[in-house]
Amino acid sequence: MIHCLENLSFTAPAALATEAHSSRSDRYAHVTTSDIVGTLESDGWNLDQSEQANCRTEGRKAHVKHLLRFSHPDIPTVAGVRPQVVVLNSSDGSSALKLFAGLLRMACMNGILAGEDFASMSVHHRGVNLADQVIAHAATLKTRIPEVIDVIKEWRNTPLDAGTRLDFAKAAAELRFANAKIVDGAGEMPHRLDSPAAEGLTPRFVNAQSVLNVRRYADGYDNLWHTFNRVQENLIRGGTQTCALAKDEDGEPTHYKWINSRKVTGITSNRNINQGLWDLSSQLHTALN
Repeated sequence: MIHCLENLSFTAPAALATEAHSSRSDRYAHVTTSDIVGTLESDGWNLDQSEQANCRTEGRKAHVKHLLRFSHPDIPTVAGVRPQVVVLNSSDGSSALKLFAGLLRMACMNGILAGEDFASMSVHHRGVNLADQVIAHAATLKTRIPEVIDVIKEWRNTPLDAGTRLDFAKAAAELRFANAKIVDGAGEMPHRLDSPAAEGLTPRFVNAQSVLNVRRYADGYDNLWHTFNRVQENLIRGGTQTCALAKDEDGEPTHYKWINSRKVTGITSNRNINQGLWDLSSQLHTALN
């Protein structure tokens, strides 16, 4: 436990906050994340990863939203994926205490979150016996993790043709690039503006084919599970091919600049993309079966 807290002091110091931020009212019941760590560790869970949101406000850094991932030695790795319980918390009111079912892909150490409706629980910072609620929620998630493993097996046995994979990639790209025009391939991406002063120009294009790029041989299969993994990694880790409208000092459009997307670093954005992608995959699986 001491070693774990030492790690948290570097990766997610907000998890060590012992009291709520000064902006919280008397009704706000602070839940110390380090106590949750101790509770889960006493039940055999091990802390795998931790991170916290970026914050430039000095007085709030010690209270911001943070996310911790735990695995249990009694729950085996399946198909190169380690099942996890994921804890999200804050002490500044930016997030309720939430627990999710998660997965860690060992090949790339990339974290996945199951859809919020699939296996998640929320504990608001009010009331009593909050620690007991956390213990109960973690125990419930532990019993539901086999369901997540069953989903992996089902998705691995769900083949996708080229058209379905492309439609899936286009829908997934909208989770990250909400205001962009998602196109089928590089041939539909603009190169230069014919009329730089034109109005109503699309600010960003995204190549859906690049969302399907295979980064490693093991992900080259065209079933739902491997397609989900390729899309998830390309959206979260970056590398999706886009082109954005560049402007001059006066704000006038000049040309389109091709650029690969960057890694998603925000905890909220990462969570929304992950859970949205899981839900899209679930909907597709249901439609095909």
